Amino acid sequence: ESASQRAMQEQHRSYWKSVFADGVPLLHLPLDYKRPLIKDDKGGVVRFSLSREEVSALQALASRSQSTLFMVMLSLYNVLLSRVCNQDDIVVGTSVSGRYHADLEPLTGMFVNTLPLRHHPRGDQSFLSFLTTVRDHTLESFEHQSYPLEALIEDLSPERDTSRSPLFDVMFDYENIDMTMLAIPGLKVEPYLHEAYASKFDLTLTVSERGDDLQLYFEYAASLFNSSTVHRLITYFKNIVRAVIADNEVLLSAIVMLPEAEEELITQFNDTVYEGPGYLPVTALFRQQVVASPDAIALEYQGAAISYLELDRLSENVAAYLAAAGVGAGDLVGVLLDREPWLIAGILGVLKSGAAYVPVDTDYPANRTAAIFEAAGVKAIITRTAYSGEWNKGIILNLDEAAYLQQEPSSPRFETVPEGDSLAYVIYTSGSSGVPKGVMIRHRSLANYITWAVRRYVGEQPAVFGLHTSIAFDLTVTSLFAPLVSGNRLVLYDSTDSGAVLLEKVLHDNHCTILKMTPSHLKMLAEMNIADPNVLRTLIVGGEQLETRVAAAVHTQFGGLVKIYNEYGPTEATVGCMCYQYNPADDVLNVPIGYPIDNMQLYLLDRYQRAVPAGVEGEVYISGVGIAAGYHGRDDLNAGVFIPNPFCKGAVMYRSYDTAVYQAEYGLIYRGRRDTQIKLRGHRIEPEEIAAQLCRREDVSEAVILLKEAEKEPFLVCYYVAASPLSSTILRAYLRERLPDYMVPDFYVHLTALPLTVNGKLDESALPAHRLEEAAEQHRPVTQVQRELAQIWADVLGAEISQIGTQMNFFDLGGNSMKLLRMVNSINSHFRTTLQVSDIFRFPVIAAIAEHLRGQGDIAPDDADDGLQDMHTTLGILNQTGA
Repeated sequence: ESASQRAMQEQHRSYWKSVFADGVPLLHLPLDYKRPLIKDDKGGVVRFSLSREEVSALQALASRSQSTLFMVMLSLYNVLLSRVCNQDDIVVGTSVSGRYHADLEPLTGMFVNTLPLRHHPRGDQSFLSFLTTVRDHTLESFEHQSYPLEALIEDLSPERDTSRSPLFDVMFDYENIDMTMLAIPGLKVEPYLHEAYASKFDLTLTVSERGDDLQLYFEYAASLFNSSTVHRLITYFKNIVRAVIADNEVLLSAIVMLPEAEEELITQFNDTVYEGPGYLPVTALFRQQVVASPDAIALEYQGAAISYLELDRLSENVAAYLAAAGVGAGDLVGVLLDREPWLIAGILGVLKSGAAYVPVDTDYPANRTAAIFEAAGVKAIITRTAYSGEWNKGIILNLDEAAYLQQEPSSPRFETVPEGDSLAYVIYTSGSSGVPKGVMIRHRSLANYITWAVRRYVGEQPAVFGLHTSIAFDLTVTSLFAPLVSGNRLVLYDSTDSGAVLLEKVLHDNHCTILKMTPSHLKMLAEMNIADPNVLRTLIVGGEQLETRVAAAVHTQFGGLVKIYNEYGPTEATVGCMCYQYNPADDVLNVPIGYPIDNMQLYLLDRYQRAVPAGVEGEVYISGVGIAAGYHGRDDLNAGVFIPNPFCKGAVMYRSYDTAVYQAEYGLIYRGRRDTQIKLRGHRIEPEEIAAQLCRREDVSEAVILLKEAEKEPFLVCYYVAASPLSSTILRAYLRERLPDYMVPDFYVHLTALPLTVNGKLDESALPAHRLEEAAEQHRPVTQVQRELAQIWADVLGAEISQIGTQMNFFDLGGNSMKLLRMVNSINSHFRTTLQVSDIFRFPVIAAIAEHLRGQGDIAPDDADDGLQDMHTTLGILNQTGA
């Protein structure tokens, strides 16, 4: 090889590396079957053709655009792939002859190379403009065709996946067969088209030019697609061809690809009109139950019962107090109470006064509570002395100082029906700017959801709901109102206990027939012992993706008697807007989110707000009665997500940034997020808010928060930039003073700078693995029991035993309710003990747990090297924590 040839090869190499300088994009085809771990060659083929008129029009287009029919067909194929994958970064492989040197012309044999052609079919580009781009890029690529594909793969070193090809999963081949060369006098000669039983790629479009005809066929991987899907692709392709022939300048986003039959599916899917008895607010529906059954039990709390009439009286007194203080329609009232009867009476009273309530969790840090009330501009708050110090502006209804609220109401009844468009509540969720944003929900929206929920979940049977989740979490709205508007009972569980301890208490009480919870709660439930599987009959699950395996485990746990509903809906769509009942026969990885509820419409759209085909991942847009009135005082945010509905004149739809796919047998199946927002244990979290809080420290200049997926449970990792490493315990404590616990990361990784890609974006692949800090030498486990406990902790926390110290707090190491339950079960299984979840709150360090187990006589006295000093240290820590 001469120096000039080496220089030329280096030019080719440099060109192809520049094409993939920012990485190799993956193509997300709408598969019918899960991609096998190891790619196989099972294939199928479907043939089709274009009419003579269509071929002639495409040839004319090629001539006018100074391109070739190859380039026109390649462009059309790219448009198809872009639409069915909802992507605008496409790599298509194509075969070239490979005889790029004159010395190769006389030689026989295969001289074929495969080129990875990368194009960007953007929706705001006309087809003719895109064709020009394809032409230029194709010609440029052909100039560098001599560089072997294998060498390029070695240069790029893409992450290898045995289920895929290295650089591309789709091919385009073009054959130009000269029929005159096959002419034999007296015989009709046609090329033999073999049936493909093998497919090296996911999808290959082959175009065969035979004189004035074009014969086309799709070769497909049979382990990924069924033939009906490929037939749909052909229909889409033909519609694209017709649209381009009709208007060469058509915008790619304006091409109508879906046939009328599929457009009609959208209409049928959203046929959810339900008028019922007409609009009545939840206060009026509650009052109907008071009149019908005044002595029936409405609330249970710590063994005491409150009737519907008593609850009505308490709420009337709250409404009277607020009205006398000048609170009325259009005002917002903060509610800062634990889960107790006055919480319910307070909320009903606020609604009766004509105002809307703003719920805040009593566990929130004081500055977050103040920030929410400040942003909402609340005119009054309802609270108790224990929390009253967190807000001292405006009207304060302190229940500890208002004994007269227990008296018979003397004022006229508050029976005014609020307008459907007036606000019922404002719930604050995480905000990317570092400030929470308030979602405004109207009375009509609340009434629509609650009346649907009663029909779907309650029916005609008596029901007992349990209220065990945060009042600041809109998931709780179901348990709060559904029983009270249907004449049923609500059991209140205060926050004395939390997480797994509280859930165990709820289950062992055997009171509740219906529970609302997150999938994280359901995972905990799956690891608990159920005292009586016949009591709880309905589980409503919402807030994050529900794995089928978890639903199956719980369903089996209850002997198949419990109904499990997967409810989907962002806060901006009033609690829930879609629902699906788990079916053990379903063959899906995650329980679908199903179909729209009454008077709600769901659309799966691409980035240009076009409907995506069945099986194609699209973004969820929501419309209907349940759409929020917007974010309180945040017009800057409203314009971007509350937008005109192009499918219904005059209506508004909400852009959720969630993604899903439609499958005929399941409705919608949730896939993930388009933006950086994450969901963890049912809570919506803006990572930027956590980073913004951390960067308020003078010693932290930058921070990035990522959600890491683990086999058993996802968790948050914080990567921060500082001059020197900071204590994870200090950072965790700092954030806990400013954010709810569910937003505090589990792990903290120090960096001197954030790694960036060549385009200046965060390079997540270059971030180091998270790990706990090494335990101090004097706190390493010394006894056999301590070492075994440390190993259990390490397994549960995903850590190394060297990182577990005997004086380290389980929760400071990233422990949470789910991990706590798993840890206790592991200890009991390993040591054959009867440790309770609640014991860990008293003995949160390994040394204390070991002492407790020995003190209970559950295990034998440990090694002689137990160490008196270790025991004294433990006692000192317990005294400091008040355990």
